[in-house]
Amino acid sequence: TEGVMQDPGTGSPNKFLYTGTEPPRPTPAPTPMPPAPPGQWFVVSGGCTIDSDNCAKSPNFPASYPNSEECYIRVGSGFGDVFAVEFDTESGRDNLFIDGMAFSGSDGPCRVQPKDSVTWSADGSISQSGWRLCPH
Repeated sequence: TEGVMQDPGTGSPNKFLYTGTEPPRPTPAPTPMPPAPPGQWFVVSGGCTIDSDNCAKSPNFPASYPNSEECYIRVGSGFGDVFAVEFDTESGRDNLFIDGMAFSGSDGPCRVQPKDSVTWSADGSISQSGWRLCPH
């Protein structure tokens, strides 16, 4: 077809060369995460867990969490306040974020109401026993 296929020239390993002008197809948007049920939270990714008391825990809690670990917990509407029953992370390096507010070291959240997410991020060095957050 004229204008679409061309002779690549002498010595080319390609027998035909596509030179069409069809634009690339856009990458589809990722499927959004479903919301957490009202008053509930669930682990979306990573090694955090929710125990039988509906408390969220860092990976391996109460043993030391792994280095370079991350997790994401989705929080449903009307969840209420949470508090740290236990909280021990590497200060300034291994951080728990509740809706973007950072907690580390021995200063865990107390009566903080998550509205959307809880995120955990540990660096690649020292690890501690981690954390356990429970609804108030």
